[in-house]
Amino acid sequence: MSAFRALLLSFVYCSPVVAAEFFTSGRIIGRGNTSVAQYAGAQGGRFNPATLAETNSTFQLRPLEFNGIVGENVVSTISDIQSHDFSSNDSNKVISFVRKFGDKFGERHYGRFELIPLATQIFRFEAMPFVINQSYIEINRPTIPEFDFDVDTLAGINLAYGYDFNGKFKVGGAVRPTYHHELEGALTFTDLIDLENLESEEISKAASGFGIGVDAGVLWTPTATLRLGAVVQNIGGMGYLSSDGSPSVLLQSTSIGGAYAYKMSRWDFNFLADVKHLENPDGEHWIQLLNLGAEFGRQLFTRDLDIGLTAGLYDGNTSYGLFVDLWLARVELAKYTEEIGRQPGVKRDKRLTMTISSSMTL
Repeated sequence: MSAFRALLLSFVYCSPVVAAEFFTSGRIIGRGNTSVAQYAGAQGGRFNPATLAETNSTFQLRPLEFNGIVGENVVSTISDIQSHDFSSNDSNKVISFVRKFGDKFGERHYGRFELIPLATQIFRFEAMPFVINQSYIEINRPTIPEFDFDVDTLAGINLAYGYDFNGKFKVGGAVRPTYHHELEGALTFTDLIDLENLESEEISKAASGFGIGVDAGVLWTPTATLRLGAVVQNIGGMGYLSSDGSPSVLLQSTSIGGAYAYKMSRWDFNFLADVKHLENPDGEHWIQLLNLGAEFGRQLFTRDLDIGLTAGLYDGNTSYGLFVDLWLARVELAKYTEEIGRQPGVKRDKRLTMTISSSMTL
């Protein structure tokens, strides 16, 4: 592989930044990113710790879970790079490639992975180690085009517990010791020409810190079919007990939501609605804070829905997906569109997401 191709691929794969949502999953994104009042399942505790109060399991071990998201622009660019013959001196081929690459100016190239190994739930307590690395790179078009990049990696453990007061009102809390490493910088096209002589400090700066995030959630279930909830993530903002440099503070995020279940024979219809990030620090349009979702599925051999379809309104755009439990592994797929701007329709980024997980429950 030529050095030029390797350089391009490195930018596509390795330019992470932390998302607004701390945790994610294909099923939840497919139904419009609605999770505040969701029905109890293996993923519930990380989104609203109060759902842990509903567990009827003595012990559950989730050996491995992987959540991955990739933007369609990334798929397109990788395909263009891999299919181009960089050893050829044919000017027409070179011009054709440059034109394809030129079309990507101003577009966002996005990728994210979330790895959760050996999550364990004992009655209403859950311990869930995690590593999150979310990425994007955007090629701007100033007088001299440049790559702006920001790299955030989070690693820690989420410790959560839920308590049931009277069968209808539940509360939960989570403590999340987290190590945060952040790298940001910019690289112009003129820098690429002299890349071998550049020092890393000339194009980027790094900061890291250790802090503890605290979450709180409530859940009210007045009937068997209606649920209302609220959750506050990173209460007061997650600062740092120790740091090297000045990594970004993870801001507080408050969300409220509801869910309604309708059963028809062996099939379940779940309808959900959330209002996310009530603090709205970025001044987004209200429609981007409103998330709506629905899922249609049925149980086969677990306590959760084992097969189903999802659809929703996420960030002012549509989302849809499916999920299936294959006994040895659970697979969730979804397609959605993220609004990058502060108003609907300003700058949309289409993305694909996949979740693969396994669990053993007693």
